[in-house]
Amino acid sequence: NVARVRWAAILGGLGRQRLVAATTLQAGTGPASAPAAAKFASSGSSNDRVGPQSFGTQKHSHENYEEQIRDLVEERQELFGFTDDEENAWSRIATNPGEAHSPVFLETVETARKQKDAPETDAFQSGAPKRSRSQQTLTHLTDDGCSVQMVHVGSKEVTSRTARASTCVEFPPDVWNHLTGGKDGATDLVGKKGPILTTAKLAGIMGAKQTSNLIPLCHPLPLEQVQLHICMDNSRRRAIIECECKTTHKTGVEMEALMGASVAALTVYDMVKALSHKITITETKLMSKTGGKRDLSEGASSR
Repeated sequence: NVARVRWAAILGGLGRQRLVAATTLQAGTGPASAPAAAKFASSGSSNDRVGPQSFGTQKHSHENYEEQIRDLVEERQELFGFTDDEENAWSRIATNPGEAHSPVFLETVETARKQKDAPETDAFQSGAPKRSRSQQTLTHLTDDGCSVQMVHVGSKEVTSRTARASTCVEFPPDVWNHLTGGKDGATDLVGKKGPILTTAKLAGIMGAKQTSNLIPLCHPLPLEQVQLHICMDNSRRRAIIECECKTTHKTGVEMEALMGASVAALTVYDMVKALSHKITITETKLMSKTGGKRDLSEGASSR
């Protein structure tokens, strides 16, 4: 009962002396909380130094004290979810350190601790989005995850770097036959605008050199070499375009290779679209890269 009445004193704002006086009552059940405790306190003197004797003179005004205490218990449990069993458990462990809590109680405490220590996942907590674990590897995001940045490469080592990318341009049967004349082994395609594959190669080289102007966060790189290869796959009526880029720098040339292959494919589409709009560009991908933190070999995943 003493422990329960202390709840009334703490949550109701009773003074220290009023707490001592309150413990002399034989409370029926449970600790107290703010609203009912305030009623109890307001019936006393405004002086917080009310002692046991003066408190006793006002006992007639507290005939419903036990009912108030029960109300306080219910309110406390509703607000804090703190049951009498839990209170008794904490009281026993405080007075008898050798006594253990029940396994269920300890499991509940351990679960709560794990949840508290778990990393924050609420994207809007603390006024700024928190970076998830996957976002930690996205170097183009700022530390708070709120904005983008060009990656700082000043501390990286200058190495010889290469990258090779490919893409495919697939043609409808009638367009393919029109361009190749139905013959296998065609080395170039000719349309109304001129030699299609030759023009696509030049466009791919020019596109690779413009990568940093088109992809916002790419570093401008001094390309040492750009090569475009276009192979005609007659069995599947498609042109396979490969772009290889080389540089000696602190960052890689993957985007330049991908850009070169993509621009070459778009150029093929532009020069043939008068025949059909059903031409498709597919399988744009990085095939290999070397010289950086993680190399990629054709047919293997990055490491």
